[in-house]
Amino acid sequence: MVMSTLRKTLIVLLIIMLVIILTLGCHTNRGPTEDSNELYNRAKTKQSGRNESAVLEGRVLIERARRIKQDIEKQKYIKVSSVILIGDTAVIGIIFSGDKPGANNGMLRREMENRIRKLDKSLNNVVITMDPDLFENISSIEDMIGKGASLNSLARDIAEVLRNIDFSHEE
Repeated sequence: MVMSTLRKTLIVLLIIMLVIILTLGCHTNRGPTEDSNELYNRAKTKQSGRNESAVLEGRVLIERARRIKQDIEKQKYIKVSSVILIGDTAVIGIIFSGDKPGANNGMLRREMENRIRKLDKSLNNVVITMDPDLFENISSIEDMIGKGASLNSLARDIAEVLRNIDFSHEE
């Protein structure tokens, strides 16, 4: 009888321990804590802040390019122009109208460069081409930027345009 009482006590103790272990070890998951939600929201804000500043910077560049383009096209001998801004550099393609003055292209290009530098003082480099093929390339890059493409994704195309500008033929 002592054995059966000892055995019953041992079984009861094991059951109590099992219930305690299950109660403490297995509880419902309450989801993310307040601290982890705060970290997530802070990271999300930082990320969106970077995106918003990049979008704002892109809009500023597009607006500056638009202003330069309008100024160029006010001149009576310019038919159409395309402008790309990359940092402190402007890459510009120009197509003349039929009533182009008799001065040489080099002189017109230098005059245009000075005019653009006065208009936008943050530009250190102004590259102008009067080649119709390069104008088309610059114009298509300008269109892609207007549609939201980043300068990084167009870097190869822009480098190709700059590589193909031949300053010796424009004098």
